Amino acid sequence: MGCGDSKGLTAKETTISNKTAQKKLSKNEESKIEEKKSKKNDIILTENNVTKNDINKVNNKNEYKDKINLIYFSMFDSVYANIFGENFVKNNKDNINLIINGKQVELVRLYKLNRGNNTVTLIIKNKLTNLSCMFGESLYMKDISELKFLDVSQNKNFSLMFPCLKFTDINFLQNWNVSNGVDFGEMFISSNIKDIKPLEKWDVSNCENFSGMFRNCRQLSNIKPLQNWNVSNGSNFKEMFYLCRELTDISSLQNWNVSKGINFNSMFNGCSKITSFMPLKNWNVSNWKDFGSMFYDCYYLADSKSFEKWDISNANTLSKMFLGCIHLTEIESLINWDVSNCNDFSAMFYECTSLLDLKPLQNWNVSNGINFRDMFFGCQRLTNISALQNWNVSKGTDFRGMFSNCYELTDLISIEKWNIPKEQLELMRKNKY
Repeated sequence: MGCGDSKGLTAKETTISNKTAQKKLSKNEESKIEEKKSKKNDIILTENNVTKNDINKVNNKNEYKDKINLIYFSMFDSVYANIFGENFVKNNKDNINLIINGKQVELVRLYKLNRGNNTVTLIIKNKLTNLSCMFGESLYMKDISELKFLDVSQNKNFSLMFPCLKFTDINFLQNWNVSNGVDFGEMFISSNIKDIKPLEKWDVSNCENFSGMFRNCRQLSNIKPLQNWNVSNGSNFKEMFYLCRELTDISSLQNWNVSKGINFNSMFNGCSKITSFMPLKNWNVSNWKDFGSMFYDCYYLADSKSFEKWDISNANTLSKMFLGCIHLTEIESLINWDVSNCNDFSAMFYECTSLLDLKPLQNWNVSNGINFRDMFFGCQRLTNISALQNWNVSKGTDFRGMFSNCYELTDLISIEKWNIPKEQLELMRKNKY
C-alpha cells in the first residue's frame, strides 16, 4: 500500500487534500512571509540595548543583519543637535524612519533632544545610494562597530560620512564593498583615526573625488595600506592629506596612477614631518591644473629633485606651492618646467628662507602670469635677482610684496626694464621691506 492511500483515499483525493493543505498553509503564513521579506532590506540603528539580544543570535557571516544596534548619542550638552548632515536628510527622506526617545519624528537636520542620554533609532532601507553626511555629529557616537553589516554596495557617495569621528578603531569598515563609490570627499575629516589597515582592500577604482578624505587627521602616521589602491579615475585630490602632521612616509603612494588628476591643491599642506617626496618623482601630472599650496609648510623639503620630471604644462596656478618650505635651498630641478599656461604665481616661494639662487628660473615663460604678489616674500638669503631680468610680465597686474623682506637683496635694478606700469614697480619698491 502506497503513502498516498494510507487512510483509504484514492490517489485523486490525496492530491486534492494536499493542495487544500498547501492553500491553507499559504493563507496562514502569508502575512509573516511578507513581513520577513520587507525586513530583509531594513537595517535598524538604535541605542536601545534590548535589540542586542536579537542581534547576538545572528551568525557573523557575510550576510547582512536585518537589525543593527548602534549606540548613537550620549550626554548632549546642548538641547539642539544636528544628528544628520544636510545632504543625508535631503537624499533619504523616503528611505528612513526615525524614532527619538520612543517617538517617531520627521527626518530633518536639527532636533530638540533631552540633556544627557538619548535613544535614537534609525530604520533604514538597505542599499542606499547616497550616504553623504550620514553622521552629522559623529563626535557624539559611542559604538558604531555593527555598521560592518551595513550594505553599501550600491552607494556612490561617501562624502562627509564620518566627520570628527572620535574612534581610532575602524575595523567595522574592512569588509565594506565600496566598489561603486564615486565620491569619498572629506569622508574622515578631522577624525581621530590612526590605523587605516581596514581600508587596505577597498576597491576605489570608480572614485573621482578624494578631496579632503583624510583632512586634519592629525594622528594618522601610516598610510601604507593605501599602496595598492587603484586611484586611476581620481580627478580631485585636493587637501587629501591636509594637516596630517604625524605623516612621515609617503612611499606607499609611489605607484599611484594620478594621470586623470586635475586638482591637487594643498594635497600635502601642513604635512610638516614628511622627510622625502621622492616617491612622487614618477607621477604623471600632465593633466594637473591646480598645484596651489601643495607643499605648504612641508619643512623637510630641501630640494626640487622629486619634481624634475614633472610635466606641469597644463598648470594654471602655482600659488603658495612651496610656501613655508624653510629648508628648500635649491630649485635647480625646476629649470625645464613649462609654466607658460600659469597665471597665478602668488606666494609660490613665500618665506623659503634658505633659497639661494633663482638662476633655474631665468628661462621660465611667465608671459601669461597675472598675479605675482608675494612670490618671493621673505626669501631672506637672496642677494641677486638678475636671472629674472628678461621675464615677460606684461600681463601682470599685482606685484605687491614680490620681494618684501628679502633682507639681503640690495636693489631691484635688474628688473627695472620689466614692461609693467611705473606705479607697479614703485609699489614693489615701497613694499620691499
